Amino acid sequence: AVASGNGGFTNAVSSPACASGAIAVGAVNDFDGRTSFSNEGPQLDVVAPGVGITSLNAPINDGGFIALTGTSMATPHVAGLAALILDANPTLTQTQVRSAIENNALDLGVTGFDTIYGNGRIQASNSVNSVLLDSDGDGTPDDFDNCPTEFGNGPDGCPLLDSDGDCTPDNFDNCPIVSNPDQTDTDSDGIGDVCDILLPVSQISGIRF
Repeated sequence: AVASGNGGFTNAVSSPACASGAIAVGAVNDFDGRTSFSNEGPQLDVVAPGVGITSLNAPINDGGFIALTGTSMATPHVAGLAALILDANPTLTQTQVRSAIENNALDLGVTGFDTIYGNGRIQASNSVNSVLLDSDGDGTPDDFDNCPTEFGNGPDGCPLLDSDGDCTPDNFDNCPIVSNPDQTDTDSDGIGDVCDILLPVSQISGIRF
């Protein structure tokens, strides 16, 4: 990640941000608004907050903290995001890290890429979530999946149990021990007819005792 520069140019970013392998970073204000100083152009990749950013003050200037503005304040946000992405999924290539950052940025300005905001303002949570491993493909990342190697959409991340094989998971089956695919419950007591011992036998269709 390299700062695009603070010259206020509208058609070019500074070197080395213009290098093909770099992620050129511009700056926006607290409201995702355009700044007067941030270099813009077709080489711009993304933008990040760069106005009034709290930073360390140099010891020669009495140390402590100071609020600074510039694309060099925006760039560390992107470098940090790249680190978070690699921490979430160390197998990613440089290209994949770049894609996770750019493809999950908040689109600003005109729809799609533009020379003012690039691909948009970075969104750390979206980018990191997009690369979390999901070995079983059930939409629950391995880090949060109680059954990371088995597809499941149950509340615990595991496959929903269907004890009677009627295609209605036990959690939603009004009679989980006897197959009753139509879930008939004549007396509306929440217990399926095939399990409802209170229901007269004559009313239970197709069941023999």
